[in-house]
Amino acid sequence: MSVPFYDPSLLAPLSMDGSLSIIKKLLETNKPLDEENVEFLETSLAKIHSADFCLAVGSGTDALTIALRALELPPGTGVAVPGFSFVASASCILENQLIPFFVDVSPHTALCNPHHFFPLIEKAQVGAIIVPHLFGQIVELQELYLRAKRKNIYLIEDAAQAFGSTHSGLPVGHFSDITCFSFDPQKILSGFGSGGALMTRNEKVAYAAKEIRNYGFSGNGHFSWVGLNSRLHALQGALLLKKLEGFPKELKSRQNISHFYRSFLSQNPHISLLEELPNQKPNAYRFVLKVRNRDAFQKGLLKRGIESKVHYPFPIYHHPPYRSYQTAPLPGCEELASSVLSLPSHPRLTEAQIKKVVEAVTELSDPKICPEP
Repeated sequence: MSVPFYDPSLLAPLSMDGSLSIIKKLLETNKPLDEENVEFLETSLAKIHSADFCLAVGSGTDALTIALRALELPPGTGVAVPGFSFVASASCILENQLIPFFVDVSPHTALCNPHHFFPLIEKAQVGAIIVPHLFGQIVELQELYLRAKRKNIYLIEDAAQAFGSTHSGLPVGHFSDITCFSFDPQKILSGFGSGGALMTRNEKVAYAAKEIRNYGFSGNGHFSWVGLNSRLHALQGALLLKKLEGFPKELKSRQNISHFYRSFLSQNPHISLLEELPNQKPNAYRFVLKVRNRDAFQKGLLKRGIESKVHYPFPIYHHPPYRSYQTAPLPGCEELASSVLSLPSHPRLTEAQIKKVVEAVTELSDPKICPEP
């Protein structure tokens, strides 16, 4: 019995017949981009998050890039971002000719500490802050947002991994200027290919983003922005709408799997689990261990038919385009990059598969079986 890290069947929002009927209907309308299903999706997402505006775009990376561009920050403006995240959290900064300022994260949660941004705010070294919510947990943003607001500094949430999560009963988007989502295949709400969205309460930002996603076209034949071709395909909109209907069930399944893992592995002295923060109800997007002997551990899992992944093997500032922006290592980022390991946690896992993973992790955590380096 093998245990894949991801199940491609998660891409199907309903039965094959139902999916084919959606595709057939869209082909008959002959409107691959400007289709009402995309608008319905935008309306649904805005309602869930109490946002005034929601714009569907081609990917989560595009959402971040468009968000920064819509703010019209002067070239060379600093943008603060944690050093441990997926690279898209920082690539959007360079795409807009801005300067990344990397901050550290907690090695216990993989989330940034809002206090790390305070000196940058007080010294006005940045014009914007990007905060990724990693692995399904939400960074506490209220104080950071208020401090940034007083200094006219924008706060953007990279919520690509936090759809469906709540903090103190609230979803993401309440303490930021712009919130960005990804609907790529392995995300918590996944499309059949790339997709994303950005939400805001700022009307000016919303209209700018709407033009930027469409080549920068502002009407009357004019292109007022250096824009992108980043409109969500009608098929993606229709499939995501249908998946949104069944999302609560899949969310509950992920949370149950995470609870099972945690209940059996939390007392193991040879591994560490990322801490759960108070007042949170995470979406359990990833279940992440910290192990000292990751390479051997991962090979041991694979030998037992269990696939695992590393999110992420390097801090962002280790990659060539970003090295010149961070001269000193950030200890939390370094510790996580050398030790994190993600276990299979998708909602199609069977009880037998979950038990197999727990048994394998327990066995491999024994230093006699898998010696520490």
